[in-house]
Amino acid sequence: MTSSHFRRKDIISDLPRNIIESILQLMPVRDAARTSILSTKWRYIWTTISQLVLDNQFFEKTLRIKPIVQLELANAVEKILLLRNGPIQKFVLCLPVILFSGRSDIDHWILFLSRNGIKDFTLDNSTNTPYEMHSCIYSCRQLTQLKLINCILNPPRELSGFQNVIELHFGRVAFGKNMLRTLLSRSGLLEMLIIYDCSGIGHLNIHARNLKVFVLARNNGVESLSFVDTPKLWCCSIALGMKMESLLRGKTPSSLDFLADLPRVSNLHLDSFFLELLTADGGLRSHPTRFTLLRSLAFHTMTFSDVVVISCTLLLIQSCPNLTKLYIRFCPTTNTFEEQVVNYLEAPACMDQSEQTLAKLLSVNIDYLRGLKPQLLLIKLLLACSPKLETLFVGLSSQLNESEGFKISKELSQFRRLSPRAAVIY
Repeated sequence: MTSSHFRRKDIISDLPRNIIESILQLMPVRDAARTSILSTKWRYIWTTISQLVLDNQFFEKTLRIKPIVQLELANAVEKILLLRNGPIQKFVLCLPVILFSGRSDIDHWILFLSRNGIKDFTLDNSTNTPYEMHSCIYSCRQLTQLKLINCILNPPRELSGFQNVIELHFGRVAFGKNMLRTLLSRSGLLEMLIIYDCSGIGHLNIHARNLKVFVLARNNGVESLSFVDTPKLWCCSIALGMKMESLLRGKTPSSLDFLADLPRVSNLHLDSFFLELLTADGGLRSHPTRFTLLRSLAFHTMTFSDVVVISCTLLLIQSCPNLTKLYIRFCPTTNTFEEQVVNYLEAPACMDQSEQTLAKLLSVNIDYLRGLKPQLLLIKLLLACSPKLETLFVGLSSQLNESEGFKISKELSQFRRLSPRAAVIY
């Protein structure tokens, strides 16, 4: 028998080309490039993969022998782009924390991408200087996903791109005046919009018939917020992160208008500052509405300094007959409360304690519990009004010692539970 009979068959190399490319796309770019030394057949395969992820891990491994400096970083990116053979559909660039002033380099890379069929682009800029986005990004007609962190956006008023954008993700982005509105007006197919720690937002009037997920958190310069036409929106998260006095009064819709404009929302997240804004008009209490589609409700940075906000929070919870999940995150930096709030929570009429109140609630998650009296009273109410509750998750504040934590758990164990299956998990 000849030696050829014993020669091992190269199963991987004999795979169809599209399968090999799919495998390489799942590998880090550096490892994919190293397959070029396997054989002449493999030499250029990696140059045809359409998804490139140059993240922090890539730069740490690629430049680990030397310090990460501007010239070396630019050369690494440049070499990968110049070796490309074919369209680049996805490109992720995470600039590490270095002193990097290569705006012209980034301009050149984005211009290259805009001419090579880019569909999914991420620029996560961790350098000290915000990057002002090159104008060519606004003409990318094939772009479907865009994620920008630590950038400046000043798009032209007439855009030729963004018609096919499905996801927009902005973090620490400075917008020119009313520029965000210009971008959104072009994004008729938009399904996901995430905006956090941004500035210069101005009037945010959401008119997106395909929008499904909306997140607005800790932004500066929000002058107004409204949802004009969002029939598919199912997840909405709004955290102002600032006092209501910081907003221009009279330009934010009332609670009734706001909630009525979200007809299909099943997942709603609000922080205490936005709740304060919603309850300022008294609409929730004077005209109670039932939100039958809401399944998951979350309140962030909850404080007990305003009895009106607390009463309307409870009213909102009771107005969701199909609610299954409730998340409450207490403010970790506040250890004071108003006695009026305690009196309200102790009143028998504070919450309807019939078995129909929270008839479908299965899970409650409490975070940053410090054992304040109103916090415990709220938990007591929830346990007493939830006939099908299965789990109460309790996250204690890290500021508590072991003895304080034990005291809280002992007190919680004595609360009456309407559901015989309700378990408390710390």
